[in-house]
Amino acid sequence: MSNNHLTSPGKQSKWFTIALILIPVAFLVSLLHAAGAGQSYSSDAEIRRHHVDVIQVEIQASYQRQIKAVGKVESTQQANMGFERAGTLLAAYVDDGARVKQGELLAELDVARLQAERQEVKATVERAKADARLAKVSERRIERLVREKLESRQRLDEAKEQAAATAAFVTQVEASLARIDVELDKSRIYAPFDARVISREVDPGSVVNTGQFVFVLQQQGATEARFAMGADQAFELSVGQKRTLHLPSMHRNSHSRRQIKGTVKSISSARNLNTRTVDVIFTLNANNQVLSGDLLTLSLPETISESGIWLPKSALASGVRGLWTVYTVEGTGEAQKIVPKSVSILYHDDEHAFVSGALLDGDFVVVQGVQRLVPEQVVNVSLLPQKQLVKNTAQHTVKHLVSR
Repeated sequence: MSNNHLTSPGKQSKWFTIALILIPVAFLVSLLHAAGAGQSYSSDAEIRRHHVDVIQVEIQASYQRQIKAVGKVESTQQANMGFERAGTLLAAYVDDGARVKQGELLAELDVARLQAERQEVKATVERAKADARLAKVSERRIERLVREKLESRQRLDEAKEQAAATAAFVTQVEASLARIDVELDKSRIYAPFDARVISREVDPGSVVNTGQFVFVLQQQGATEARFAMGADQAFELSVGQKRTLHLPSMHRNSHSRRQIKGTVKSISSARNLNTRTVDVIFTLNANNQVLSGDLLTLSLPETISESGIWLPKSALASGVRGLWTVYTVEGTGEAQKIVPKSVSILYHDDEHAFVSGALLDGDFVVVQGVQRLVPEQVVNVSLLPQKQLVKNTAQHTVKHLVSR
């Protein structure tokens, strides 16, 4: 056999190795082609397209913000009770927190000296009355003698004047006795109305001065709240108007507030000279269970003449240098892209913010999901119905009106 038809063992091994590599690769390529057959791929622009909801905004010439007035609960009547004369406090019959009825005896002074003086004056009254009776008898006797020509007219005149003097003296000493009775009555303190004793300032055995407070009483039943307001807010109210007041919770870490119904009782016609405010007094319902000294709050609307746009807080993203960023959509059709604009917050409440800045009337603003957006991002847009925007604005306005 010729050597030209013979293949060396080394060459056969090389071709066998190449075949083992190419056959699996060709098989893999055919599988990948079969798996991808009939499928279409989206363009890069379509892969990046994100769906957003937008509203068309409208610039407003002013906005309302809520300011809070703080008032203090007071009793309809509160009396600082004391004696109208000085003396030693003999007894105090009630203590702090006690409930008392109108006319109930609360305390009295030591009146031993007055009692002795009264006995003395009473004896003087009896003697004066005796002298007056004797003078009257003498007058009648002398008058009879004058008619019988046995006594002079001068003597009769003297007898009449003596009887008049003794009668006047009786009146004088009776007035002294009445004065002592008044002093005795002023040595006792009686409740002027149904009340609760807020405090007892003096203990029995103490010497009290005229007018010194012994008890502080607060009338039971209806209570009032006094608010100091600016004149603009005060005169927007009217007597008889019903308003909702709020009593903050006294529990730690609690932000709940209890609603208190109140009616405007009076509005002062003069400013407080110290605070330059106007006092407005609300009558509170008797079943409100508030205590004297509690602080109540009242929300009052204030219109600010500054143009801006109301937005939901979800439309705001953090910006730089104290500003905020809102994302607007510009363009039409397939070319709708995200364009950020900087704004500043003029006022905000729990859900909305009133902003001013680069926004224009009629801009389309993304209302939520702004953390997933970047400038120039192509998006699919859904415009919220105009009635939805009106509804949101109306709800915001109603919210403020209800709080009034």
